Amino acid sequence: MNIAIVEIPLKKNTVDEVVESLSFTMAEIKGKRRQPVIIFNQKLIGVRQRRLDILSILRKALLAEDMIQVYFQPIMDVQEGKPIAAEALMRLQDERMGIISPEEFIPLAEQAGLISMFSEIMLQKVCTFLKAHPTIQERLSHVSINIVAEDLAVWDVTCRLLDILSQRGVDAKKIGFEVTESMVLSSNPIVAKSWEALREVGVRFFLDDFGTGYANLESLVNLPFDTVKIDRSVVTNTTNNHELLSLIAGMLQRLGKEVIAEGIETSEQLEVVKSTKISFVQGFYYSKPLPPEEFLSWLEESPETMKV
Repeated sequence: MNIAIVEIPLKKNTVDEVVESLSFTMAEIKGKRRQPVIIFNQKLIGVRQRRLDILSILRKALLAEDMIQVYFQPIMDVQEGKPIAAEALMRLQDERMGIISPEEFIPLAEQAGLISMFSEIMLQKVCTFLKAHPTIQERLSHVSINIVAEDLAVWDVTCRLLDILSQRGVDAKKIGFEVTESMVLSSNPIVAKSWEALREVGVRFFLDDFGTGYANLESLVNLPFDTVKIDRSVVTNTTNNHELLSLIAGMLQRLGKEVIAEGIETSEQLEVVKSTKISFVQGFYYSKPLPPEEFLSWLEESPETMKV
């Protein structure tokens, strides 16, 4: 059961404001499953207003795509210490509010039904970047983009993604889609059809945030992806001397999955990952997400990337 409580009065309320407050509070509950009761009071008014401001910025960004920025974070080979791939991460830039993190705007874009349009714009921007820098395509195995279930649950969206790949002249094998564990539980037949259509042209699929509690072993064995990204919460879990990380890594390796450990921030964490024989890592220890020009400079200064 989820319960939303709105204290009245909140200053001077209209009926619409009360209804909007209830809607906001219910959305908060759905985003925080472990908190089934939320009381909307004076303290949450500022939070609600920021959400409304960000939603307005999202709609504006769809018309002014320069507000949508792409940052790149390298994925490193553990043994060689060399970048072998990268993840493209979306940032929202507003003149008044500055850079807004995806943790804030992605859930709002999903709730408003806008997320697929942002996924398409991200794919366009990444393809344009790769097309403008062919050496990146030679040096990195792929650049991955985060997508959500809604992107693949509508066939028209999948067709537009395929059109972008075809029209931009970028080898689809250089593009990866990262999907969350919650998405792999979807039984929507359109998702399976979309997944297969994208794989046929060469797009790679990665299971993201593994270890956060959604995926079951059947999905892990049967779904057509070769690479699993272990969530940072597993990497930073020191219980029993990182036994959880060791167990998960061993299971994935026995299943024949390539493994990437996320959230590596210290040399100690890197050594623990190496001891589990995980092949690849990603995190602030090597580099934070960088805007395109800084990422290119970082690559130039890094050890020569392995040919792939």
